[in-house]
Amino acid sequence: MLSGQGSAHLRYKSHFIRLFDFRKQNNPKQQKNNKMKNKLLITAFTATLLTGCAAKQEVTQYANHSAPKTVCIAKHDSVKDGFLDAMQEGFQSHDINTRVINATYEVKHHSFQPKVDPNTTQDCSALAFYTANWRWDLALYMAYANIWVTDTEQKDTLAQASYVTGGGLDKFIDAREKVLELIEQMFSQVKANEEQGAVTAPASSAN
Repeated sequence: MLSGQGSAHLRYKSHFIRLFDFRKQNNPKQQKNNKMKNKLLITAFTATLLTGCAAKQEVTQYANHSAPKTVCIAKHDSVKDGFLDAMQEGFQSHDINTRVINATYEVKHHSFQPKVDPNTTQDCSALAFYTANWRWDLALYMAYANIWVTDTEQKDTLAQASYVTGGGLDKFIDAREKVLELIEQMFSQVKANEEQGAVTAPASSAN
């Protein structure tokens, strides 16, 4: 008899707790608070997904007053051909002639050491080298790119531009547009000098 009363008491208590929880869950104020918390969590998650780590881009501009007449681009067989096409387009937008030459890219001390045949660089004003790699995350994207321009003997670096993607959704960029942007930034000062010279030339001749 005593055990039966205890069981009934426990069943009543369990039913009361479930009823209390049900009323608590259906409390309009509680529901509003839960919705607000969910919105805040979704907003924070979305912000983290979109921003991630910021992309890093570094550019050393071409310092000479005028751009090189002809840049010979050392072909990197391990990089997508579209990268090379974009480089040619970028140089040509600055009225720089391009010519593709064969090269070997060897990795030494964690960096590429390209080699070219001196006989292929005789009519070049400068040499351009490049490297880039792609990764997969829902879609293929360019994770890294580096372009550098040297003298024909590869002793001095005349200009350089590098790009490292961030961790957010902004990593899904148009690789061609990024290559054009890097080359534009490398030669932006030369373009400014040429435009300034075109403005001052008529004034000088008038005097």
